[in-house]
Amino acid sequence: MILLSGPRTVGLMVDRVLQVLSLSGNQIVSQCELLPESLGQVPVLAGVARTTRAPCWWLDPDHLFTPRQEEIMDDAVQALVKRLNQHPSARVREAQVE
Repeated sequence: MILLSGPRTVGLMVDRVLQVLSLSGNQIVSQCELLPESLGQVPVLAGVARTTRAPCWWLDPDHLFTPRQEEIMDDAVQALVKRLNQHPSARVREAQVE
């Protein structure tokens, strides 16, 4: 699954896809309508989609990762891009050193 999370495009791997849904706005019940007010906000949960099969949790991708996790992923991607952009002979030398 590919989705936008803030300024990032994030890919999430799943074991299998059970169903692909096409929903209208009136099929999604917001978390404010579902959860007791005393619970407060649950940022990762945007709501629940009503389907003919079963309720489907609707997640807010902007809250899937903590800021620290996003920073670690950004650093890892930058390091990978830097390594891939190096000259092929530099990659061979690095592999011999490791």
